[in-house]
Amino acid sequence: MEKDTEVKWGNWIGFILLPFTIGIRDDPLDYVRQAKAVVDRKKRSLEALFTFSIAEFVLKLFGTRRSNALSHRIITRTTLCFTNLVGPLEEIGYYGHPLAFLAPSSFNQPHVSFVARKNQIPASYSPSIDR
Repeated sequence: MEKDTEVKWGNWIGFILLPFTIGIRDDPLDYVRQAKAVVDRKKRSLEALFTFSIAEFVLKLFGTRRSNALSHRIITRTTLCFTNLVGPLEEIGYYGHPLAFLAPSSFNQPHVSFVARKNQIPASYSPSIDR
């Protein structure tokens, strides 16, 4: 990294929370239209900037322990996470297979995996078709 540049370096992490409502509708596209309207409204809002500012304020005022507790509380009460972080610029591969795109995401946070363990269904198979 070059010194004395005007570019700000570092991670600025802010987030928006989107509610996922489940309901029976006459037109299935109503759900998509409503979700699109919510996402568009959130994009125009300052929610990501405010969440970053609050996290930075908590870090400076209370220290890393409280900041970590705040982040943990938000992440463990979230069902699905996506990010727009840029992936690697060089070519990457997985076990010799080239990858064209890498999209970091997270699913199955701690509270979701706890519920999933309760709903396991036992399954068995038969090695031959006639059984």
